[in-house]
Amino acid sequence: SIGYVFAFRRRLLIFSTLGFTASEFKSQPEILFDYSKIKSSYETTNAQSQFNKGVVLLGQKKYNQAIEIFKQTAKYYQLPSYLNIGISYFKLNSTTNAKLYFEKIYTTKDAQFSDIYVFLSSCFYLYKITKDEIYLEKLAKAARVAKKLDQQSLLLLVDAYISLGEYKNAVDILSQDPNADNFKMAILSLQMNDYSKAGYYLKKAQ
Repeated sequence: SIGYVFAFRRRLLIFSTLGFTASEFKSQPEILFDYSKIKSSYETTNAQSQFNKGVVLLGQKKYNQAIEIFKQTAKYYQLPSYLNIGISYFKLNSTTNAKLYFEKIYTTKDAQFSDIYVFLSSCFYLYKITKDEIYLEKLAKAARVAKKLDQQSLLLLVDAYISLGEYKNAVDILSQDPNADNFKMAILSLQMNDYSKAGYYLKKAQ
């Protein structure tokens, strides 16, 4: 239409007046793309700061405030945010909401490979809520096939074995840790009727 042509010519005149060359005009989307990356980096840094703030609030038992923050950071750190939301609800005795978020992690495809600790934690909390040992068995299975487990994950595995009554497996893991809880080792030895080792670990615990 004539109106469209007129508007297009007017825009060309504005660019000409501002001193834009054809090559400069073509480069504008590239500049916008770079700006988008900078903005994305800023948003991620801000999300990390907010996530840390949420962790502090969780530690201060300000669970409702923590939940609101983690719901925002879930856009950037989905599984860890879901875990902390679930824990916050669990601490508030809102087990229905807690279970919902732990199940979001549990049912996420490949969660056990992308964030093993978060996945193991979701299994453990689901067991605590439902008392269904299938979650402990899944925890143990996922931990066994994991390439590497950090200290927190190993402790979760130990607790899972204890809950399943597999005390020897729990002891085998703890015995490899030079900083293992000697009192826990003593209790586990008693569970296996190994009174000699129980006495040994009780002396070390004193």
